[in-house]
Amino acid sequence: MSENEKQTVAKKFYSLLKNANHKKVLTLLLPFQIGASLSEFLFGNELQEFISRLNNESEERQFQIIKMLEMLMDIKTDQLYPVLTIGSANAETIFKCGEDIILGNKHNSEMVNLYGGSGVNFAMRLLAGGDLAIPVLPVGDDDVGRKIIEAIRNTAEDTKTPKPIINFLGTDKYLHKGIKTPTSGILISGAKRTIFKQNLEGQEYFHEHLLAQLKDIEDIFSNNFGTVMIGHIQSDKKSGTSTKEILNRYQNRALIYTVLGNSQIGHGLDFWEKEEENIFNYIDVFQLNMEEAKRLFRNGQCSMTSEQILEWFRKKKLSAVLTLDKFGAIGTYRDSEYVYVAYPLLSEREVIDSTGAGDAFAAGMVSYLGNNRDFDDVGFSKAMQKGRLWASCACKHVGGTGKQPSSHLKEFIRKNPGYDKKNIEVREVNHTQELLKFIDLIYQ
Repeated sequence: MSENEKQTVAKKFYSLLKNANHKKVLTLLLPFQIGASLSEFLFGNELQEFISRLNNESEERQFQIIKMLEMLMDIKTDQLYPVLTIGSANAETIFKCGEDIILGNKHNSEMVNLYGGSGVNFAMRLLAGGDLAIPVLPVGDDDVGRKIIEAIRNTAEDTKTPKPIINFLGTDKYLHKGIKTPTSGILISGAKRTIFKQNLEGQEYFHEHLLAQLKDIEDIFSNNFGTVMIGHIQSDKKSGTSTKEILNRYQNRALIYTVLGNSQIGHGLDFWEKEEENIFNYIDVFQLNMEEAKRLFRNGQCSMTSEQILEWFRKKKLSAVLTLDKFGAIGTYRDSEYVYVAYPLLSEREVIDSTGAGDAFAAGMVSYLGNNRDFDDVGFSKAMQKGRLWASCACKHVGGTGKQPSSHLKEFIRKNPGYDKKNIEVREVNHTQELLKFIDLIYQ
């Protein structure tokens, strides 16, 4: 390399780093393995140390990094911000029976051991799909907890997730000695399923454990999160403290996508809508399955109709998705006077197991939206389209994390050409009344 070339490299090097803030430098270099000496400190250290360490690299290596930066400065980096997935975690023992179950009788079945829970499902779907995800989970320092973290780490390694995330997944900070990781039993008979769940033992320790994990993750990843996903938090059954903490902590800092569970829904709508701490003001996309929505929007013995629920979201200017198990989903975009209808891609007989399909739908939407809090109606529709595709793929396999996107998704699309391009139907509210009445008959 000539002297002039060296000077050019040095000028470009310092100019690029001087004009790029810390967050942008980390974001741009995050997907690249640029040498062990660099990958160990990309997260969590200040820009000055970053520059200092790069100065110790060879001139040729500096030139390579500059080329990376120049190329990446011009591309959209929304998807490069990690997704924080917070929710439940458990082992799953799945019994698949090829005949109708009759209590008291013996039945032959296939048995599969997997892992699930909303926090696990979100993270593993996203990682397998090529997105960056960091889970925060209520897992104990026990055999089940260690196996869950190992399964997530293996998924990350299989999809070439950047080394800092894999390293973090390898720490013991996920495991809490006071928590016992639960196991769920899932019985599948034809297109029907029944789930048996254990309560989370030691859930009183989770909020403190959550705060500790968030602090560690924020320190390592410099508070740079594209999306925060909140699933079922069992310890919120008494007060909703953890959900409120997460929403207050990340409001206006990341896209917030919620798929609340029984513990949070059980408090009722009034609890969450208190004027001084109305959580709905902090949420960008709110998702529930229709059965859960009917419980949340219950007034005494009567639930709102589907039309009333969608109108409630419109008045709040809150984008929402209501999933219908194996029958698709409906959605509303902020205060738009349209209903977004995601008809199912699979017939009922093609569905093997819908466990975790709602979580797969949410992960697909987040994969599309990235960190874009200002998504428009077209983006919302495209996100629902990707969510439906991921959920449909999930329904072809047993368990919440049985088969992930990536190669399995490509195979699903190959066998079902056009599924990935099938648009969401957009209808005016007045033209969906009959459909919504039919949905109410199913979920009454």
